[in-house]
Amino acid sequence: MSIISGPVLSVNSTKILCLPSRNGKRQLTVYSNAVVTPWAKQDEPSVNALCLPVPTPHSVKFEYVPNDIFTQCHNSFDIRTPKGAATYGISLTSSKRGMIPIQFHGSYEVILVPSLGDIDRIPPRFTILTREVIEFLNASYPINFGIILCKLKNGAVDYEPFAYSHDIQANTQLFFPTKHYHTHNESQKAAEYDDEEVGWSNGFGSSLLGGNMMGLLSRTMPKLVNTRFADDWDHEIYSAGTPVWCHESSKKGMRTTNAINWNQMPADFQLGPSTVLRCKEVIGHSANVDIEMPVAV
Repeated sequence: MSIISGPVLSVNSTKILCLPSRNGKRQLTVYSNAVVTPWAKQDEPSVNALCLPVPTPHSVKFEYVPNDIFTQCHNSFDIRTPKGAATYGISLTSSKRGMIPIQFHGSYEVILVPSLGDIDRIPPRFTILTREVIEFLNASYPINFGIILCKLKNGAVDYEPFAYSHDIQANTQLFFPTKHYHTHNESQKAAEYDDEEVGWSNGFGSSLLGGNMMGLLSRTMPKLVNTRFADDWDHEIYSAGTPVWCHESSKKGMRTTNAINWNQMPADFQLGPSTVLRCKEVIGHSANVDIEMPVAV
C-alpha cells in the first residue's frame, strides 16, 4: 500500500511508525516497504518514485533512526502465534521557481514538493508524475499538504527505513500515510479502479481502523482515480502516544516496556522504555484511506 508514480511489479510489507515528540508539537514518521519495479527500457535510469503525503510541509525535517527500528518495534511485543542522528531541515523560504533540489537520505534520493502547485518544479530526471497520479494527489490532499518523493531503483531493492518529522496538524492528530495508488502495468490499469461513484467522501469520518479516515474530497475528479477500496493492504502500523487502536493486533501482546533503543532516536522523540507501544495490522481488503489518531501525551 503506497502511492507510487509509475508501474510496479509488487508492493508489500509496509511498516509505519508514528509518534509525537515529548512536547506533543511534532510528529515522527518512519516508513518502510518492499517494492519491486520493472527495469527501465534500454537500461535507462528509473524515474519511478514513492509519494509520501505530508501535512505542514513547511516544517519537514529528514531524520535518522536505527535501520532495525521495525525489528525493535516487533520485539516490543509478545508474539502470540508464529507468523507463516543527524537532522536535516528543508528551507522553503525561497520564492524562486527553479527546480527543487535533490537530496540524499539513506537508501533514497529525495525531494520535498512543498505544495501541489510546485509539481512543475520536480526535475524530470528524478520522476515524472502522470496526469492520473497528479489528479489523485490533488483530490486526496487539497489543503496544507506537500509530497515527499523518494526515488525508487530498478528491480527489487532493500531500502532502509525512511524517517521524517513535521509539526503536528492543528487538529492534534498523528497522520499515517496509508493511502494506496499505483499501477502494475498498462494492461492491468483498469483493475486498479472500482465502479463506485466519484466523490464518495466529502470529508473526515469514523474509521474502522480506530481513528479518523481521510477520504477523497473532490466531486469533480475523474473516475479513473477513485480508488475507494484496495484488496492488497499489507501493513504493520506502530504508534506511541495514542489511544487504543480499534481491533489491535491479535498476534502481538502488549508489554509494560518496549524494546526500542530510544537513545538512537532523534532527540525530540526519545520517549523512553515505559512508553506504551501499540500495533495495528491491516491485511487484505480495506477502505483506501489515510489514518489519523489523536495525540495523547
